[in-house]
Amino acid sequence: MYDRFAEHRVEEALSDTPVVLIVEPRRASKTTLVRKMLQRIRSHGHTMAKMDIRTSRATIINRFQ
Repeated sequence: MYDRFAEHRVEEALSDTPVVLIVEPRRASKTTLVRKMLQRIRSHGHTMAKMDIRTSRATIINRFQ
């Protein structure tokens, strides 16, 4: 049930926002949620970047340039 709620909120946010940040505690199914939604995310022209403490700012910026 929680995933459906989160899924709806992510889709709603992507409809008018270029960047959506999904923040939850470790092992709370963030990646599972995004993988489940990935086909729909891409069909709307969006992409996904997974960031964590080890991901540098430069890596993310270069990915989207």
